[in-house]
Amino acid sequence: MVNAGASTLASLSVTGASDLNGGLNVDGASTLDATTIDGLLRVNGASDLNGNVDVQDTLTARVLQVSGNSTFGDMVTLTDSLTVA
Repeated sequence: MVNAGASTLASLSVTGASDLNGGLNVDGASTLDATTIDGLLRVNGASDLNGNVDVQDTLTARVLQVSGNSTFGDMVTLTDSLTVA
């Protein structure tokens, strides 16, 4: 049993389901095969999404850069300007 204070490990290998109750601070790169986030996702900095992005509700962005073919299946509202190159 580990005491209630902070613990430092050189490595940790877990097989099976894990339940972490509290914050998880990861310094460095992390590879996640499949991730479900139930709540707010806040990203500070650039995001590079390589694949399909499906937004079920509202997407608000100061700058949205899209390259390649794009399909918008419903209404698109622009409150400033649109530049098409």
